[in-house]
Amino acid sequence: MKKVRREIDASFSIIISNNRPGSLPRQLKELVDGFKLSVDENGNQVQVQLKTQHDHSVHDEILRFCKDKLNYWAEQEWEKVLNEYAEGGFNGLLNRTFSNCYLPPSISAKSFFDRVIDKPNFQASLDTSFLELEESFHSYEKNFRKQ
Repeated sequence: MKKVRREIDASFSIIISNNRPGSLPRQLKELVDGFKLSVDENGNQVQVQLKTQHDHSVHDEILRFCKDKLNYWAEQEWEKVLNEYAEGGFNGLLNRTFSNCYLPPSISAKSFFDRVIDKPNFQASLDTSFLELEESFHSYEKNFRKQ
């Protein structure tokens, strides 16, 4: 398990590294660089805004982007935990274990553990994790627009 943890930590450090192409900070910078500056003049007032491609608020666009990227990373890591890390992942461990045990023909490692191990709902976890941040952004936007 320690080996798997080290591999996940190494993968996470790659995704959050500023120096790597394709990392989350680099992709986030590219997203923000794609926002368009909008300047509207109304009498003696000037309103400057960043516009997104999908006409969402900047905060919503950035949060959606981050959640999508982290969800994709988590799903990829889950597949590696199941099938690659530590010499074949969890499925490899099950197969090695079951190959050394006598089981009735009606029971296989896959059929036995398919009922035990469900894929985590990463998107729901990320939605919950980001909820407070999203609420604070929306509260800020409401207060800002009142001014």
